[in-house]
Amino acid sequence: MFRSSTRTVTAAAVAGALLLLAAPAEAADPAPSGVQVIAHRGAVDRAPEHTLAAFDQAVADHADRVGLDVRLTADGVPVVVHDADLARTTDVEQKLPGAGGYPVEAYTLAQVKTLDAGSWYPGGGYTDARVLTLDEVLTELAGSRIGLTLEVKNPAVYGGVGGIGATVKQVLDAHPEWSVGRADGSPRLVVESFDWAFLDGLHATYPDLPLVLLGDTVGAVDLDARPWVREIDARHDTLTSATVQKARGLGIFVGTWTANGTAELQHAVDLGAAGVTTDQPDLLRTLLVGQARTWTGASWPEQPPTVRADALAPSTAQVGGRVQVSARAVTAADTRVPWQTVTFQSRLGGVWRTVGSNATDAHGWALLSLPVNETMRVRVVTGGVVSAERAVTAVTAPVVPPPGAPGPSLHPAAQARPTTAGADPRTSAVSSAVWRAMAGRSWRKGCPVGRSGLRMLQVSYWGFDGHRHRGTLVVARGSAAQLGRVFRRLYAQRLPVRSLRRLETMGGWSTAVGRARRADAGFGFACQRVPGDRTRTGSHARGTMVTLNPWENPATVSHGVPDRWWLSRTRNLPYVHTASNPVVRAFAAEGFAWSGKYGKYADFRDVR
Repeated sequence: MFRSSTRTVTAAAVAGALLLLAAPAEAADPAPSGVQVIAHRGAVDRAPEHTLAAFDQAVADHADRVGLDVRLTADGVPVVVHDADLARTTDVEQKLPGAGGYPVEAYTLAQVKTLDAGSWYPGGGYTDARVLTLDEVLTELAGSRIGLTLEVKNPAVYGGVGGIGATVKQVLDAHPEWSVGRADGSPRLVVESFDWAFLDGLHATYPDLPLVLLGDTVGAVDLDARPWVREIDARHDTLTSATVQKARGLGIFVGTWTANGTAELQHAVDLGAAGVTTDQPDLLRTLLVGQARTWTGASWPEQPPTVRADALAPSTAQVGGRVQVSARAVTAADTRVPWQTVTFQSRLGGVWRTVGSNATDAHGWALLSLPVNETMRVRVVTGGVVSAERAVTAVTAPVVPPPGAPGPSLHPAAQARPTTAGADPRTSAVSSAVWRAMAGRSWRKGCPVGRSGLRMLQVSYWGFDGHRHRGTLVVARGSAAQLGRVFRRLYAQRLPVRSLRRLETMGGWSTAVGRARRADAGFGFACQRVPGDRTRTGSHARGTMVTLNPWENPATVSHGVPDRWWLSRTRNLPYVHTASNPVVRAFAAEGFAWSGKYGKYADFRDVR
């Protein structure tokens, strides 16, 4: 027996309450005990809210339910969006600019589907995320064991019971798999709203639809007035133990929202809530596992099926600067294993690290998109089975020179591949060995700066060959940090650099600069005289100037033109510097002026 639709509640009804997961001690309730983990708009601590990535992560975290929000588009399609305005979680302001706000109901589904729903998320990596329809979510999650809490937002805006209410019910009716009860007899999907008058009307029209009273607070009088209520959901810092006990005595599920962090989550559990909505489903589940208070109503298997290691071996596909790693879980009998958590790991510098997890889909496939900023090896782990490794090489598109363009005339050995991620700029004092090598080659007595005023800057960059390399410059102590940030910008934009070298590695006092230019080697400190003025040293001699890709960006001075083909600066190439070039903008952002605008030089000088 579940809670009856009449005001009178019998002892038997209390004992068999529909959603009672944490029954009073005196009730002989056969339902599984424990606390439900309810993922707030998905696992939003690790993926953009209301996206497939967030929902899949919630499944991977073994959340018991996902809480999502529904609104209607201009053409009456239920979409999964929390805010009344699309601006916070999409690029609507850029794609569909308009006057004033950007309400969901102002746009058709076709328009909404053009929006990027992931790039706003901190950390990026979700540029393919789109706004989902309710139908798409129900279809995507149908094969999982997860439940749904569906909140109807601002129903009065969308026509009330006869508008959004009827539309949502129509979509639900098209997915009968969501009306099947769970292992403990509780419904898999419930509908909630802050608008209780709307819920009253919804119950009168669709009496079999499981409904939830959602509010900042929910009191005992509210429960007495609505005998059809199956669940209440109140804010975690306003829910009282008195309300919990009243509801539990009536066989009503008590949920609370939105608790985050260990302290808030523990308080919600201690209060007696049978379900806790959180942005951190993995943290809540870890807490509940440690206290043996997990909910067993969905029957998450303790021992997942054993999968074949050979089938689990990952495959990879390069997509821009990211790699998509995919693995399939099948048993020895070639039976696919859906909705099983797969952990993805990468090895960099000899250490395996977990980089993400995902649940297999209905066909047994699990996917994860990773940034490829370093050459690494990947593998996947599930159910104690470890797959074979696969190498992933960090590459970008190699530089293809224009037809007829000459390449550098000197070809020093390629610089080493980095073992750390990103540009990773590192500054250090000039070592004794390097200082001895510099003496007589790039530095002499009488130069305007000495060893203490210089620093070595090591940085990773994207080479013309499409691979990552690591180079070293000697620069002024006061310019090193700014240059490190410049190279972070160049790296992030994948702007090609031929090489970055200490000048003394290129030749002697009279030959090093010319050889560096013919090798297209970028360099910093060089205690040379200003061309045409034997009495004055330039910014290179103070370590405050950097030359980058000098073969394609020649200085029109003696020893500055390794090949005249590149004298024209009108070519629209990422490595040919112009006033609007992204390399020039990256240097300018950190206080470096490009001398190419004066026509004679092509360097970058610290002008702070």
